[in-house]
Order: sequence, then structure tokens, then C-alpha cells
Amino acid sequence: MQSTVIQAIEKATLEVFSLMVGVDVVPETLAPGVGRGPGSKVVSAFLLSGAVSGRAEVFYTLPFAQCIACRMLQLETPALESDVLDAAGELAS
Repeated sequence: MQSTVIQAIEKATLEVFSLMVGVDVVPETLAPGVGRGPGSKVVSAFLLSGAVSGRAEVFYTLPFAQCIACRMLQLETPALESDVLDAAGELAS
């Protein structure tokens, strides 16, 4: 069952990015205790509770987070920091 839940979460995450941002992402699983990659300045996380519980985190470089915010807000200019953080939070919701 754990594998099925992990696959479902991964599939849903990829669909959200594709739908909301118009960008295909490549999932990468980090080993427990391994920190985020170099250059990752923005993180969004969501918690699962109930029959399945856990925490998932998504790490973004600042340029990618800005790109996401611009696409979500349909902006052509660089997004404000607050817009970037809001967009990352929306993706985790």
C-alpha cells in the first residue's frame, strides 16, 4: 500500500505543476537526512494525516520559483518576493 500512496502523491504533484504552472517537472527522491540541493532557496511543504500520514517538501531555486509565480499570476515581469512565496504555498495546498 505504501508504494501505491507514494505513486498517487507523485502523480497528483506532477499534474498540479503541469496544470497550474504549465511546466513538467522531474521528481527526485532524497534519502532521509539529506538536505535540499544547492541553490534551493524556496521550499513548500504539505502534511498528510489520517490513514496515511507524513510530510512532503518541494524545493525550488529562486529563478524557478519566480518563473512559477509569473506563470501562475500571468505576469511578464519578475514577481515580487511575496508573490513568489504565495505561489509556492498555493502549489503545496
